[in-house]
Amino acid sequence: MSEHMKLYEVFIRSRRGLDHKHVGSLHAEDAAQALEYARDVYTRRSEGVSIWVVNSSDVVAVTVFTTPWTTSPIVMQRTTSCLTKSTTCEGFQHA
Repeated sequence: MSEHMKLYEVFIRSRRGLDHKHVGSLHAEDAAQALEYARDVYTRRSEGVSIWVVNSSDVVAVTVFTTPWTTSPIVMQRTTSCLTKSTTCEGFQHA
């Protein structure tokens, strides 16, 4: 894979949907190429009416959850992006 390839997250809004849903990730040299690849890979059967691609390094992910032993939410914030299903999310810190 080229050194210039970046990881992009792909979001699709379906015909009946009101919001964009994360559908996967792909590698591309720039946003225009990422849109082209996303259209080819994720909307082959005209599933979506809108596509967003976001450079993974621009994603800020936060997870909020409540543990069984406390009622206050614990917020864990990733120091770098972590959205892909194929990525192991490590390095979380209490926010």
